[in-house]
Amino acid sequence: DNLIAEAKSITDREKRVALYKQAQQMMHDQMPAVMIAHSTIFEPVRKEVTGYEIDPFGKHLFWQVDLKE
Repeated sequence: DNLIAEAKSITDREKRVALYKQAQQMMHDQMPAVMIAHSTIFEPVRKEVTGYEIDPFGKHLFWQVDLKE
């Protein structure tokens, strides 16, 4: 947090970029897990269906789904 706050206050672009890179490296080093893959999900839906969104975790959520006439 301190590096990000400091980077936001610096006007020198090179110093700011160096601080952001340092903060990014710290986040990477402290990351508890690494996502090694993701998939592209396609869900065929009729044009009458509205409000359906693809959930990135593969769940089917229907609470916003409706049918238009």
